[in-house]
Amino acid sequence: MGHHEKVVADNERETVVIQRRGLRFAAGLPAGTVLAPEHLVALRPATPGSVTPDYLDEVLGETLTQSVEFHDVVTREVFV
Repeated sequence: MGHHEKVVADNERETVVIQRRGLRFAAGLPAGTVLAPEHLVALRPATPGSVTPDYLDEVLGETLTQSVEFHDVVTREVFV
């Protein structure tokens, strides 16, 4: 019965970006900060290139190579 794999249906393609969440910074942080759960929040929309919540464990413990502002989008480019 049904499929176990989730796929975006044709009628959802235009709204998928709005529906998904992406990680953003919960506060302004200086370069050198080691990321902890309290530094991140999952918000809509998931901006293209943003790290999504399903990769949260991969970014926790990473060190920022640059300072970030409140609600900046979390991308791989800000880590060591």
